[in-house]
Amino acid sequence: MPETPASTVEFETAVSPRASELRTLFDHVIGSTVIDFRVGGPGADLLDRGREAIADAAGAAMRGPDGVGALQYGPLQGDGVFLTHLSQWLTKEYAEEVPVEHLVVSTGCTGGLTEALTLFTHRDTIVFAEDPTYFLALLVFADHALRTESVATDDAGFVLADFEHKLEKARKELDARGPGSGWNGPEKEYRYDFVLYLCPTYSNPSGITLTPTQRENLVKLARKYDVLIISDDVYQTLPHTPTSRPPPRLLSYDLSLPNPSPHTPGTVISLQSFSKILGPGLRMGWIESSKEIVDRIAASGINESGGAPQHFTAHIVTHLLRTGQLEPHLLWTREKLRSRTQAMLEGLAWLSEPWAVERGFRLLTNPTGGYFAWLVGPPTFSASKLWTWLKSMRKQYTLASSPSPSAVPGGSTASPLDVTDLYVSFAPGNTFSVSKTKDNCARLCFAYYEEDKLKEGGERLGRVVRRWCEMEGI
Repeated sequence: MPETPASTVEFETAVSPRASELRTLFDHVIGSTVIDFRVGGPGADLLDRGREAIADAAGAAMRGPDGVGALQYGPLQGDGVFLTHLSQWLTKEYAEEVPVEHLVVSTGCTGGLTEALTLFTHRDTIVFAEDPTYFLALLVFADHALRTESVATDDAGFVLADFEHKLEKARKELDARGPGSGWNGPEKEYRYDFVLYLCPTYSNPSGITLTPTQRENLVKLARKYDVLIISDDVYQTLPHTPTSRPPPRLLSYDLSLPNPSPHTPGTVISLQSFSKILGPGLRMGWIESSKEIVDRIAASGINESGGAPQHFTAHIVTHLLRTGQLEPHLLWTREKLRSRTQAMLEGLAWLSEPWAVERGFRLLTNPTGGYFAWLVGPPTFSASKLWTWLKSMRKQYTLASSPSPSAVPGGSTASPLDVTDLYVSFAPGNTFSVSKTKDNCARLCFAYYEEDKLKEGGERLGRVVRRWCEMEGI
């Protein structure tokens, strides 16, 4: 398991607060002069718009006839009224029926991933992850002491041929171990030898969305090799415009086919969450899958002991669903993300300038949904080295000691650089790569900052990249 680079968790701040002083994961960014494209969460304004509605919903949950019940242990699958309203909303959102029996409450996508790995893997299970992948999922795999293998991606996304090749190799390896390897327990507790984790819609980090054909072929291949696909669908409900609606979830293709074999409970688990819709602090999500998989999760030891998680929060979200307040808020959020994407793209206009085109700098895809864009540079470009250089330069040229405007020495007239340009950051590509082959790439998040900051951040990044290319002879 690769170590998490410091650049993924280390944020710069004038003062390093004690743990007792921290109130959010992104406290280090608040008030910082760095425009930090690493921050992969919703901005304060996105959260603030829904705050009053959530406060009213919490009050209604407490004052209503079910107020006492909201404080009790919840049913194993989740509150029935919540699941009914969730089912109705998803049926409308996905334009296909989503039955209650296919839903179970979770604490969000990461919580759902943890539940799935706990219940459906064994000590010899191999987890395959697209490369690049959501880097913090790798930590969850490590928590379960699971071996992780990468699957190649290209400009179109997941490379199915590479996945099949590695599955065949892994199958032979597992079979060669003989008795005692793989799952030998009862079928009702079936655990998978192979798991695939991926984000097929507006991917974190690449922004790619798999086509319907890719999705269907992937599900068929997974069925052939008894692979459990854990599909991180957190961005499925976040197309930026009505015309950019994504294809159906991988689960849709799985459920449209007969059961793959008599002993497996299903092929796809879909993880979803209200984190990007209402706010990650709610820790409110759901798992959608076959009835057999949902029943297994509902009957897990943790649910048997404590009931379904987030029972009180489910009452809050139920009020928002019942009163129709969720839909306009979601539409507003989508429009804000569209506007922010456009602002970032305006700041990245340098990608069409001759110097950038000649060197091969580009975005893998222009985002039409989700939170992220993936910047690709030439093979000789090192995002991690640039990130380290920027950090060291900010220590040398602080804004406090450099009255603006103040030029950074060096460079030609074609690559002028002001001290303020140094105050931009991004997530180096190898942060997300199991194989460590994405150092010429970087992830950019456009959800946290408002439009003016995103445009300025994109422009700063362009000036920094140009100076770096000149310095490195790229």
